[in-house]
Amino acid sequence: MYLKFDLKKYNTSGLSYKDDGQIPKNKIKNGKIINTSSIKFLYPYKIQVRANKMINGKRTNIKRTYEFPPDKTLLEAVKDCSQHYIKLMKATNLDKFKKNEITEFSSFGTVWKHYLDYKEHQYKSRVDKNDFDRLNKERFYNKWLKNIIDEIPVNKLTNEDLVKVISKMKNTKTGEDLAERTKRTVYQTVNPVYSYLKMKRIVIESPASLSGLPSLNNTRKINLSIDQIKDIFLKLYNYDIKPFKQIFMWLMHGRRLNEVLTLEWKDIDFEEKIYTIRACNNKARIDMIYVLTPRLIESLNQLQVKKYGYIFPALTDNSKPMSDNTLRTHWDKLELPIVKHQLRNCIQVYLKNVHAISRDIVDSIIGHKQTQNVGDRYGNYQEEILAKKLNLMLDEIFDDDYSEKIDPQQEKLHKLKEIFPHKDEYFLKKILESI
Repeated sequence: MYLKFDLKKYNTSGLSYKDDGQIPKNKIKNGKIINTSSIKFLYPYKIQVRANKMINGKRTNIKRTYEFPPDKTLLEAVKDCSQHYIKLMKATNLDKFKKNEITEFSSFGTVWKHYLDYKEHQYKSRVDKNDFDRLNKERFYNKWLKNIIDEIPVNKLTNEDLVKVISKMKNTKTGEDLAERTKRTVYQTVNPVYSYLKMKRIVIESPASLSGLPSLNNTRKINLSIDQIKDIFLKLYNYDIKPFKQIFMWLMHGRRLNEVLTLEWKDIDFEEKIYTIRACNNKARIDMIYVLTPRLIESLNQLQVKKYGYIFPALTDNSKPMSDNTLRTHWDKLELPIVKHQLRNCIQVYLKNVHAISRDIVDSIIGHKQTQNVGDRYGNYQEEILAKKLNLMLDEIFDDDYSEKIDPQQEKLHKLKEIFPHKDEYFLKKILESI
């Protein structure tokens, strides 16, 4: 939801505030911000600038979203955005915003560029999404597809052309075929372009439909002993280069790499000792809340704690998260027998075999969407108990008592509290003693 501005002394045409609950109600009237004085922000806020332009007889909306730090006053931000609005309205290079005509006879390369421009503008105007990863999409296209399909008209491109692309996808070092998942990216790259054409009322059957492809086997099995798993964790634990040592610690808590790299300081609640993996950054597509364990707190304290921004920003641009490629160099130095994602499998194998923990509990620990069985078993104490099980595993592997070990009696006490919520703790402890 956006709030417009109604400030008597300032031109706020085209400006809208992304409502995040930080504007006091007494500053708002009829859905508009009427006063910007004395507003204190706790975290960054965003203003959208929207300019309407008539280009070749058609009205075109140009939208940009700007984020401001909490120490910048709203009035200062409004003044900045007013200047952005003027620049958009006075832009003389209208070709920059003009949507050149494309037809069914246009080459795939031409339509591909239009599609990328469209997606980039779409993401910039939607503050609830991460940035559109144009660079990586262009890299993949230029490396594997461009030489074969770039000049082919979109109405002439066939599935055989894509099969030809896939047949040439080899590992540059070993000459072996690439993984099936990587090959499938060819279809995932081409198919959305035809959806874009359909949106432009150019209906062409996609040669890259995913509906006829067999399902991928997402299982990542490992064949490692418990001692080998311990050795992997110890190598990661003893890696001393910041911030990669800290990233490894988060991965050893079962988080996916993207979940770690997209973490922001606003996702951390030191007071409640919890952190949130937001829906836009995880596979479950719901906000996932986890306990901030002592080791994770230590890893954050080893960094420079901030109020906002990415915890692990890109080395050259603090406004972006660190890339997988940056981390890969340090991961490869350790010469581990697994890929990063398989750390989650290591946790599964260890907890199942050493602690005989059931699959549904392990799945919750590593962040699969939580099942009813888990909720039934642990109730309101679920997150705390799950965190303790993971802490115990890390204590054993690192051979220390850094985390408080699970007290089986305490766990049973939690269960009794759930069954008998009106009984006091002394009474429940007496029951346990008599069992």
